[in-house]
Amino acid sequence: MKYITVFFILILITSAACDEPVPPDLIPEETYKRMFIEFTIINQYDQLLLQGRSREELRDMVYEQYGVTPEEFRNSHRYYESNIDRQLKRIDEINLMMRAERDTLMEAEKQYHYERRSSAEELRQRILNR
Repeated sequence: MKYITVFFILILITSAACDEPVPPDLIPEETYKRMFIEFTIINQYDQLLLQGRSREELRDMVYEQYGVTPEEFRNSHRYYESNIDRQLKRIDEINLMMRAERDTLMEAEKQYHYERRSSAEELRQRILNR
């Protein structure tokens, strides 16, 4: 019994030693996820959508918007990634957030097109006036 207790204590000490220490400037998890989403979107932008801006400039705008420095984000990212199981769950949550955002945008686009659609009479007049 004594050996089993010592064994479990050693396992606890070993597992605690493997964890990344919590950085003093750790950003809140929700802020981290939102910034992660924005950086992912920026990385996927087509060059034409950047409208003459660099990706680095857009990233700087994200840092400024959230009041976070690049170093704080890197430290937080390293910490959050240190627990791979939790990070994978976090990535799943981020994917769900991005899908919800996409669905909202698609619905708004459909509503916009619906409101701007021409009536049958307007279409008829355009065809006749060609």
